[in-house]
Amino acid sequence: MRFFKLIFSFASLFAFLMFSAHAWAIPVTWTLQNVTFDDGGTAVGSFVFDADLEMFGVRNNSISKINVTTTDSAGNKVASYKDLIQTFAIPGSSFGPSIKSKSELVLLVSNGSIADLTGENAFLLGFGLGLTNTATFNNVGFFSVEGACSTPTCDTVNVQRNVTGGSLTGAPIPEPSTMLLLGSGLVGLAACRWKKRVLP
Repeated sequence: MRFFKLIFSFASLFAFLMFSAHAWAIPVTWTLQNVTFDDGGTAVGSFVFDADLEMFGVRNNSISKINVTTTDSAGNKVASYKDLIQTFAIPGSSFGPSIKSKSELVLLVSNGSIADLTGENAFLLGFGLGLTNTATFNNVGFFSVEGACSTPTCDTVNVQRNVTGGSLTGAPIPEPSTMLLLGSGLVGLAACRWKKRVLP
């Protein structure tokens, strides 16, 4: 009887942990799809977005693992982007009874570790909808441009070419497997404890 009570206790704890895990949003890997520029170049790559890391309305902490590359019309690399300078959402506009969803702008640079970003490659990505941890599709092209930072902090960008189309596809990162592993370990501990009690 004690064994079953112990198993029930661990099962309840496991269920609580699983519920808590789902209360937190699962990070999403967003991948650029068919993103093209007006000069025939392309942009490929991905980044991870996690809404739970947003702090006090600042979303810069929410984007990580940036790996985006742009090419010219001949397929030669123009720039690689690993660093985020700024991301911000644009509130939606009301149209009668419906409200348009907010859009989002993300500014990437080739090297964000230097003090003066003037002249650094810059890629301003605009999305038709604000980034979330639940959506699996988004449009690219809204104010999306590539150029060079014109100020030390890259507040403005000298535009060299514009994005003409493309999309983002999202794939959740399977974090709940960690909880499954933890639950299996708890059940194993319960079984070991029961075995010790029944053996002479």
